[in-house]
Amino acid sequence: TRERYAGAFAALFDQVDCVVSPTSHDTTPTSAALDAMLESGDVGRLIDFTAPADLSRSPAICLPGGFDDAGVPYGFQIVGRHLGEDLLCRVGYAVQTDSDWSAKHPSV
Repeated sequence: TRERYAGAFAALFDQVDCVVSPTSHDTTPTSAALDAMLESGDVGRLIDFTAPADLSRSPAICLPGGFDDAGVPYGFQIVGRHLGEDLLCRVGYAVQTDSDWSAKHPSV
């Protein structure tokens, strides 16, 4: 099943260079919220958007995407074709140089 999925996912890159998606449903969870999720075993919301790339063995790069109104960071991922890390690094570099998200830090 995983091999069929990986093949279907790989075929997507015959049509696009990369796929952009969120890394999670929400902004970065607090340490307490993360501990509660891990303790309960309810980690699905943490990996819903990253698991497809992981299961397909496709390379991905996660980048900061901005901050919510409270200053909490959120991110996104760029997924590429198998052995396409060079393109991911170029796209990631372009995004980082065109934004100032990586220079901002939330209040502690």
